[in-house]
Parts: sequence; structure tokens; C-alpha cells
Amino acid sequence: MNKQQVSRFCYQLQMLLGSGVPLWEACQILKHLSSTNLDQALKRLSQGESLSAAFDKVLPQLVISSLQNGEEIGNLETVLQRLGSYYEQRGETEHKIKSALVYPVFVVILSSLSLIMMLLVVLPSFKELFADLGGDLPWLTQFVMLNSDRFIMLLPYTIIFTGMGMATGYQYKKTTKGALALDKLMLKIKFVRQSLISETLRNLGLLLQGGVPIITALTTVSNTTGNRALRDILQEIKQAISSGQKLSETLRIFNLLQE
Repeated sequence: MNKQQVSRFCYQLQMLLGSGVPLWEACQILKHLSSTNLDQALKRLSQGESLSAAFDKVLPQLVISSLQNGEEIGNLETVLQRLGSYYEQRGETEHKIKSALVYPVFVVILSSLSLIMMLLVVLPSFKELFADLGGDLPWLTQFVMLNSDRFIMLLPYTIIFTGMGMATGYQYKKTTKGALALDKLMLKIKFVRQSLISETLRNLGLLLQGGVPIITALTTVSNTTGNRALRDILQEIKQAISSGQKLSETLRIFNLLQE
């Protein structure tokens, strides 16, 4: 499920349960409303498994941990409402970011294509025209013409070496060492680091707000983050808290509160 689907599922289930509909019947109704295949989850639910256990292959791990805790303390509807609101906000934010990036990406692609067409087609025809007219060309025009020729000559090699570099990087990324090195590099980029830490702390806050024990919450957040370097940091934070340190102090030690 994407974030919009998760939000819709949580809101609809919360509404049905709040209206007095039994859990099994509510999930049967959601099966017909959802575009996601829920047959396997409903089968497990009919066999006596809890909601969190039955849907662990359908919903994100963050949702499963929250649902599990909600089932244990008896505030499932409150947890569902909080999850629906959280994923709705995240979905809207991501949609706005993607929409804002469409125009700049389009401009960059169009500009690049225009530049390539100018160097490959337009400038060579002007070069022939200037040669027929005779005379000396201004230094700036000569410089552009010279680099146009170089660009045409080097273009095939550039494409080949770029392709080889991308293929090598992709294969290196698939290794454990390469993936960790890339994640460490990404974590050093300020806006990427801020984004990852912000999302991690939001997820942690959501779990703690729902009553999930801090060690369990850290384990869940660590398992759901896609950055291996940040995952290692969260594991160290969990070990430090297990040893008796405070969360705020530990986060500050690992520079997660200075962003």
C-alpha cells in the first residue's frame, strides 16, 4: 500500500469500528473498498490471528507496531485515527514535493536536449556557412565552434564511459559494503540528512505517542529506515538506552538533535 491507501484504510477501519461494526465484518467491507488484495490477510484473521499479525504483509511495519500496541492496551480506534492522519499528511507532503519538482526537471531536460541539438546540428551548419563567406571569425565564435567539434568527437566516448560508470556503480551498490558506503555518503549531504532524521524522529514520535515501548519503537524505526548508516546509528542508540541512558542525551550524542 502507498501512503494514501494506508491513510484511507486506517480512517475507514476506524470509522467502521467506531460505528460498532465487528472487526471481521469491517475488514470484509474494506476488502471491497480497497484496491489491494486482502484475501490472505482476511484468511489469517479468520483463523484467529490478531489484526496486526494478519496484516503484517500488507501494511507498513510502522503501522503494524502501532496496531499491536493498540490491541494490547485497548485503544485501537485512537491508534487508527492517529495513523490515518499521519499518513495523510505524509502523502500530501510527498505529492507537493513531486509536483514542485516536475517543472524544474522538465526545464533541465528540455535545456539539455536543446543544447545537444545546437551543438550537433545548428553549429555545424553555421560553420559551413562561415567557411563559405570567408574572413576571420570573432574569437568567441571560434571558441564555440572548436568546442562544438570537440563535443561531437567526444560524445560517443562520453556515453560509453558514463554507461560503464553507472553499471559499475550499480553493481557496487548491490554489495553490502557498497550500499553502506553510499548510505554514509548520502547521510553527509545536509538536506538528505535533515530529511532522513526528520522522518525518523516523526516515526519514533508516532510510536511513542501511541504507547509503544521505546526499545520496541527504536527497533521498528530502525527496521523501516532505508539508510543503512542511519540504521546502525539507531541500533547504537537502542543499546545506549537499554544501558540506562536518556533518549534526549543519546540523540544529542549522535547529533540527531542539532539539525
